[in-house]
Amino acid sequence: KYCLPDQDFVANETPAGTLNGTNKVFTLANTPVKIVSVALNGVLQEAGASNDYTISGATLTMVTAPYATDKLRVTYFK
Repeated sequence: KYCLPDQDFVANETPAGTLNGTNKVFTLANTPVKIVSVALNGVLQEAGASNDYTISGATLTMVTAPYATDKLRVTYFK
């Protein structure tokens, strides 16, 4: 186990990208070393293409496109 400095922890970031019910691709401000959580409207999402989302570099791809009224938040270590 190891502990990263506080400045390496990003809490509840709103990723860049349009919430419109069609767009599934969002960009994080940093490339995560470890994802802690992805939440949609406060509900934790499960990683994996057959679940709720995938991450590649700083790109978050949701399986189902969030709507304009949804809230997408990501917590991770950078």
